[in-house]
Amino acid sequence: MSVKKELFRLLGSYTVSGADYNFDCPFCRGSHIHINFSKGAAICHGCGFVTRNLHYLVKTLGGTVDVSELGVILKFEELHNKLSEVIDPTMAVKTAQSFSLPSQFERLVLPFYDGYSAFMYAYLVGWRGASVYDITRLQVGFCRDGDYAGMLVFPVFMAGELVYCTSRRVLGAGLKSRHPPAEKSRLLYGIDSLMSNHVFVVEGVFDTLAFENQAVALFGSSMSQFQARLLGALSPDEITVVLDSDVILDKILKVCKLLQANTSAKISYIKLDYGDPFERRDEMDELVKTRVVYDYTYQFQNKLQNIGTQNENSRTIRSKFSNLSNINDRLSKFAEGSNHCNGK
Repeated sequence: MSVKKELFRLLGSYTVSGADYNFDCPFCRGSHIHINFSKGAAICHGCGFVTRNLHYLVKTLGGTVDVSELGVILKFEELHNKLSEVIDPTMAVKTAQSFSLPSQFERLVLPFYDGYSAFMYAYLVGWRGASVYDITRLQVGFCRDGDYAGMLVFPVFMAGELVYCTSRRVLGAGLKSRHPPAEKSRLLYGIDSLMSNHVFVVEGVFDTLAFENQAVALFGSSMSQFQARLLGALSPDEITVVLDSDVILDKILKVCKLLQANTSAKISYIKLDYGDPFERRDEMDELVKTRVVYDYTYQFQNKLQNIGTQNENSRTIRSKFSNLSNINDRLSKFAEGSNHCNGK
C-alpha cells in the first residue's frame, strides 16, 4: 500500500485546504496535522510534531508501506539496511528470539482511561518535558504490576528489532530503574529514530529528548568500537558528543577519537559546565553553536607540545636548583675560609 493510502487509512476523515490535507492529530488529539503529499511533509502546530519523511510517520503510527511503490530509496530503509550489514546476524536473531517486553507492558497512548496512565503521562510531559510526539515515536509504555510495577518502560529497537528495554520508576518504592541483563556495549538507544545527518551522542534516554530524532544514547559515558561502527555505517555528516558535565574532558576526547577512527564524519564535542543535555535542553541550540571540532592530529600535537613545555620547565627548574646548589657550595667554602681566617 502506498504512503498516501496508508495515511488515509490510519488517520481517517480529513479536510482539504490548498495542497494540505488536514487530519485530527494522532499525537495530541487537540489539533490538526497538516500533510502535504507533494512535499512529503507533515506538521502539527499543536504538539510540535514535524517530519519531512511521511514513511517515518506511517511507521510511527504502526502502519506498513510497500517501499517498491515509492520509487525512491528512503532513509529509514537505508538505515536498516546499513545496520543489518554491521550487526552480526546471529546476534540479531538470537536477541530478537530471546528478548521480549514485560508481559504487563502497556503502551502509553491517548486517550487515557484511568488516573494511573494519566499520571505516567503527566510525569513525562509535565516533569520531564517530553512531547506527545516523543512518547509516540519512542513507543514508551509502563507497567502496573510485576517486576516493573510503577515504572515507565522504554523499548530499544535496532534495525527494526526489539533488542532491549530500560526503565525509570515513577510510582511506588524500590529500585530507581531496572535493566535486563545485556551487553550494553552493543546497544544504541534511538538509532532507529535518527532522521538527521547531524547525530548527537549522549548518555541516557532522557538526554535524547534534547535532540529530536537526532540523538543516540550510550547507556553510560563510554563508547565501544561496535557502537562507533554502527554510527559509521549510517554515514552521517557530523557527530557531536554531549556527555554529562561530570565527565572529564579526557574521557570525552577518547569517545571522539574512537568515532574519528571508525567513521568518515566530522567529529565535534560540547563540554557542559554543569547539568546534562536534558537539563540544558532549552539552551541546546546556543550550546551547539559553541561545539568544538575534534582533530586527533591537533590533539596529539598539542599533547606533545605540552609534554615538551613540561620537560622544558623541568629542565629550567633543575637548572635553577643546580645554580642554587652551586651558590650554596660557594657560600659554604667562603664561610669555611672566613672561619679559618678568624682562627688565625
